[in-house]
Amino acid sequence: GVALTMTSANLGVGLLRFTKIGDPKDNQLQYTTWDKGVWTPVAQLGNNTTKGWPSIAAATTTAQAVFHGQDNNLYYAAYVNGAWTPAAEAIGSQSTTFAPDIAALGANAAIIYNNSANANRISIRERNGGVWGNILQLSANFAANYPPDLLTLTSGPELIGLWPFFTNNVNTIRYAFRTAGVWGAGAAPEILYVHRPHIGT
Repeated sequence: GVALTMTSANLGVGLLRFTKIGDPKDNQLQYTTWDKGVWTPVAQLGNNTTKGWPSIAAATTTAQAVFHGQDNNLYYAAYVNGAWTPAAEAIGSQSTTFAPDIAALGANAAIIYNNSANANRISIRERNGGVWGNILQLSANFAANYPPDLLTLTSGPELIGLWPFFTNNVNTIRYAFRTAGVWGAGAAPEILYVHRPHIGT
């Protein structure tokens, strides 16, 4: 998995999970930066490894990232002034094998993930002023087979979270908005769905 963002200083920051069976670098979390058309060599982010693809976002000169550690916990990293500070801040939340997603809220951020401590239900956690807030369960719905997404919006609500939900043999989409700092309940658009294909005789 690969993740890429551009800061307000026009600096590109990319993350990737390196995988190669038998290689000492297998599952290593790596990064690169882009500045004025030049990419830096790919290097390991701290001593970190990850069991899923990372996520990264920026709304200021800081690039903020979240990744799923080999110990099954979630970690936060921030690229500030040419260095990762922090490189692996424990969020204190567990996730399933599905990767989390992050969205920037100016200098703050929010993550969305499958909460294994709560029957895999989709949960949100926000970081404000360097402090992680309480876990918020968006609804009783939970994702099936795929990770959730979190997006920063340019007008209206600040964020939208989206996740798949399997019901009645159909994969549907659930969503929730964050408006004026408050999350709404998970809802399902009537026209947005993906039907599981079936081949029979």
